[in-house]
Amino acid sequence: MKMFGVAAIIASAAALSAAPEPDGLTLPPGFHAAEGLGPIRHLAVRGNGNIDLSTPQNQDPSKSGIIALHLDTNHHADQIQHFGSIDGGTGIRFHHDRLYASTPSGVYRFAFRGGELIPSADPQVIVDGMPPSHP
Repeated sequence: MKMFGVAAIIASAAALSAAPEPDGLTLPPGFHAAEGLGPIRHLAVRGNGNIDLSTPQNQDPSKSGIIALHLDTNHHADQIQHFGSIDGGTGIRFHHDRLYASTPSGVYRFAFRGGELIPSADPQVIVDGMPPSHP
């Protein structure tokens, strides 16, 4: 019974400290929703705090590819930029300041110079022509 009381107090404290966000979404303190990005499939956080998001396959070129977010000191996205044409991604990940992005048929590597939000060079093709996978 004591454990239940402690759990209820912790849950109540967490609910009171959560910040309201758009569309009734409730997030913990320090987290904020970014609106207008469209569907998101995967995310990766760079060592400098920038966040990259992969998009599902999309017919609208302005909402496809990879979305880069820079967060200000209040953890709000103050810069949002799209780059690359890789959509329908099956995963993204940072390793040694390079972003690896995969699609159903290939793997690509984006290199970043310094603190740039989006890479200044085209991606390097690591793997191309993988056959589509089936469940």
